[in-house]
Amino acid sequence: MAQREFFSESQTQIDNIFLAVPDSVVEPYNFLLFNQMVEREIARSRLRQHSCSLMIAEIDEFEEAVLGNATKNWEVHFTTMFGMVNRYTRAGDIFGRTDPDQLSIILPETNAKEAYGLCQKIYSNESLGDGFIVRAVTYPNDGQNVQSLIRSAKVAVQAARSAPR
Repeated sequence: MAQREFFSESQTQIDNIFLAVPDSVVEPYNFLLFNQMVEREIARSRLRQHSCSLMIAEIDEFEEAVLGNATKNWEVHFTTMFGMVNRYTRAGDIFGRTDPDQLSIILPETNAKEAYGLCQKIYSNESLGDGFIVRAVTYPNDGQNVQSLIRSAKVAVQAARSAPR
């Protein structure tokens, strides 16, 4: 029964891919479709009894700069961040732009240790300076559904923003 529901939902989500509008800068999936793909990966992980992770890469101080009418070209900065993160991910990892300054990546079959290692690898090999944050959360450790997993990711990013530099 669970397997049949999973495959039915998967087909619906595959059909929705063709209706999605890609992001104009880096062309990952839009927010709505990306959330559906996170749901699908959580369902698959639950069915196969393994972990999956969600990694968030964000431009720090983006909102403050936009509100202060900063002249920095954030789309260029975002595109650079996407290229950097993309070099360290696998072919099956799924990108989505979930906020103007935020890139989210679904890491299928990736446990917390592996996700943390990927974040460390990105930090140690590349740098966008202090204005860049990357954190990962894992199903089922940090959340049991899309909302709780994204909430955990936002808490992790907020904690990184608040940490002394």
